[in-house]
Amino acid sequence: MKEFVYEQSGVVEKGMELGKPIGFPTANIHFDQPNISGTYAGLVWVGEREYRAAVYANQGRQLLEAHLFGFSGDLYGEEIRITLLAKVAEAAEFTSETDAREFITQVVQKVKDYFQI
Repeated sequence: MKEFVYEQSGVVEKGMELGKPIGFPTANIHFDQPNISGTYAGLVWVGEREYRAAVYANQGRQLLEAHLFGFSGDLYGEEIRITLLAKVAEAAEFTSETDAREFITQVVQKVKDYFQI
């Protein structure tokens, strides 16, 4: 069984849509755990369907931002559940879109490696 860190359910909120143009759209739900930050390997349940995901715990905006592997579609207004399994990277700040894309690409690959996909 995978390591369990934290779990949160919520309704998907509209975010700033910064991930979508660089190829990493996310489903965002509110959370309020001060000791959770950075990027995690996680699981996201949409109804009865489970997706593996890279999940960024954004402390500044108090959002869990989940990039679901193998999902396409719109989840705004839908109830989802996110489980954080293992931390793969600390939070980072970027000076350019290129830096952000490179970092996100690297952490998403770490999550894929965690799931062996």
